[in-house]
Amino acid sequence: MEVRPPRMGGYKTVEGDDGRLAAAAKFAMISEYASKPAEVQHLGGAGDGIDADGRSRFDYRVMRASRQVVAGMNYRMRLELLLDGKCVEVHDVTVYDRFGELSVTSRTKSQSCSSTESTTV
Repeated sequence: MEVRPPRMGGYKTVEGDDGRLAAAAKFAMISEYASKPAEVQHLGGAGDGIDADGRSRFDYRVMRASRQVVAGMNYRMRLELLLDGKCVEVHDVTVYDRFGELSVTSRTKSQSCSSTESTTV
């Protein structure tokens, strides 16, 4: 089987620890939920998702990610939103990083947690 190199300008899989990917993933989840506590109540969280010690009960996990060099960087990723360590929603998100200025350019709540892939990045 012939293996072809990735197309120039196309998305390439992000492997291992990537600080900019981590920042983009955190930005994507915070921009969706941090300022909207009512939006997470349907997920089974009590109140604003804060536990008795003042810590957030929400977290996220990057399931897969790729990046594309443009005038900056696009990060395309699948993220699980976790409540008390259990998946409650899955998002397909694209974050544009324009030299440190982040914006979410695409977001879809894609599927149920039971059908997510287990390849954590």
